[in-house]
Amino acid sequence: MTELSNRLRNYRVSAPTEHPVSPVICNEAAAEIERLGEELKRFGPGYWAVVDERNRLERGKAILDERDRQDARWGPQDHLLPTWLAILMEEVGELAAACLCHKFGSDDHPELDWRKEAIQVAAVALSMVEQYKAEDNATE
Repeated sequence: MTELSNRLRNYRVSAPTEHPVSPVICNEAAAEIERLGEELKRFGPGYWAVVDERNRLERGKAILDERDRQDARWGPQDHLLPTWLAILMEEVGELAAACLCHKFGSDDHPELDWRKEAIQVAAVALSMVEQYKAEDNATE
């Protein structure tokens, strides 16, 4: 925190920019970062491990919810690997488009949400693994 706040305090706009940042704003931001850093130390590393685990569980639940949604919409899926790859790449393409729209801003596709697309990619990959795991179990 201290390194970041010091860098902000020493920040100077060296060339004309579209959004110049004043030294006053940098100093205020640096002070706020320093204050937050001290406040966050109270929680200790164990707190952040719990928060990270909770976030991971929430993301995992979102992927499983998407798997349920896909099953409800498409029914059981039984594909050859090339077909699975085509389905997965279609989802990856949608994720790429959503990331580009997010990064560069686009009103063309406001429905694209990179987080939702990433969850769909994970859910399709999970579906693919589930099918092949079931086949592996059937042959054992």
